[in-house]
Amino acid sequence: MKVKKNKVKKIVFVTTNGGKLREARGILTRFGINVAGRALHLEEPQTSDVRAIVLAKARQALRAVRAPLIVEDTGIFFEEYKNFPGAYARPFVTGVGLEGVLRLLHGRDIKRTAFFQSFVAFAAPNAKPKIFVGRCYGAITKKRKGRAHHARLPYDEVFVPRGFKKTFAEMSVAQKARISHRAKALAAFGKWFSRR
Repeated sequence: MKVKKNKVKKIVFVTTNGGKLREARGILTRFGINVAGRALHLEEPQTSDVRAIVLAKARQALRAVRAPLIVEDTGIFFEEYKNFPGAYARPFVTGVGLEGVLRLLHGRDIKRTAFFQSFVAFAAPNAKPKIFVGRCYGAITKKRKGRAHHARLPYDEVFVPRGFKKTFAEMSVAQKARISHRAKALAAFGKWFSRR
């Protein structure tokens, strides 16, 4: 008896970040999912709730794409400052730079532990949106190390994941993709979507 090969599934990843798109393709290919990129500038609601942001972006993207899609958003959270910068990670580092981030966490008694949290939201016509979450725990370094793989993820130069001695920026793209918050969220989505 012949076993039917699984049909390749398709999904649109709505993002303007080429690095995120490459990472998603590398991860989701393992689940038999073909990822098409669509660059749309989506408005983000002004809230500290990353989950609410990604849901709003998914609904907005769906109105434009009208096909099954995913969007992603990430926050970084410093233990020393409850829920900060969180959803404001990008505007915060844009405003103060990485040196400002390091100054914020300067001092002997300052906790340097932090975690990234990534939300991947799936949306499709006539379906309820679904969210997949990935976390990566670690610490903020005292100085920049390595070079970010793409400029839109500057925290990579100051974040060392738990159990490692290198920052994300010092790791290869493949090594980071095995342990990152985004990789975990995408893998959870890929596992679910491949079984639909």
